[in-house]
Amino acid sequence: MNSFDASILRFLNQYSQVSSYFDYAVATVQENNLLKAGALMPILWWFWFRKGDETTQRVCRSHLIATILGALVSLFVGRALATYLPFRVRPLYIDALAFKPPFGTDVSFFMSWSSFPSDHAALLCALASGLWFVSRWAGCVCFFYVFLGICGTRVYMGIHYPTDVLAGAAIGVGVAAWFNTERMRDWLARHALRLMEAKPALFYTGFFLLSYQICDLFNATRAAGQALLHAF
Repeated sequence: MNSFDASILRFLNQYSQVSSYFDYAVATVQENNLLKAGALMPILWWFWFRKGDETTQRVCRSHLIATILGALVSLFVGRALATYLPFRVRPLYIDALAFKPPFGTDVSFFMSWSSFPSDHAALLCALASGLWFVSRWAGCVCFFYVFLGICGTRVYMGIHYPTDVLAGAAIGVGVAAWFNTERMRDWLARHALRLMEAKPALFYTGFFLLSYQICDLFNATRAAGQALLHAF
C-alpha cells in the first residue's frame, strides 16, 4: 500500500467508532442506492424535460443520451478492470493498517471483490460529467456530492483506497468527455432521438427501465446473471 493511500486512510480512521450516529449515517449513505445514483438520475430527467427552443432541447437531450451510454461503458470498464487486473485487497482486510471498521460496516461482504478501480466512482463521475456539459452549476454540485457524499463514505468505511476512487473517476470523466464530443455525441444520440420521435411509448419504457437499473447500480441484473450462470 502506497503512502498516499495509507496517510488518508489513517487520518479518516481516527474518527471511526467515535460516534455511532455518524458511522451509521455514513453506512446508510453507502448502502442506500437511492442516495447514490438515485440522487443523480432525477436531475438528468429534469433537464430532459426542461422547456426550451427545439434546437437547445435537442442538443441537451443528445448530451444526456451520450452521458447515459458513457456511464454504462464506464461501469463496464471499471468492473472489467477489477475482474482482470491483479486482485487488490480492500483496506478493511489489511492487517498492517489496523483498520477499525466504522459501526454498521458489513466486514464480510467485500472479501471476494477486488478494490481497484471503484466502479461506483466510474459510473457516478460519468453521470456528473455529462450533467456538467448540460449545466456547469448542476455538474459542479453533482461532482461535489459524488466525491464527498459517495466516494468519500466508501473510503471512510475501508471499502476503497483513495487511488481506487481517483482511477474510477478518471475512467468516468474520460469516457463521458469523449462521448460528449460533438461528433461522438451526435452519432450516439441520432438513432435514440429518432426512436423517441417515432415511437415515444417504446423509447420512454426503455428509458425508464435503464434509469431504474442505473439507480440500482445494476445489482438486480448482476444477481440474475449470476443465477443464470450458476444454473447452466
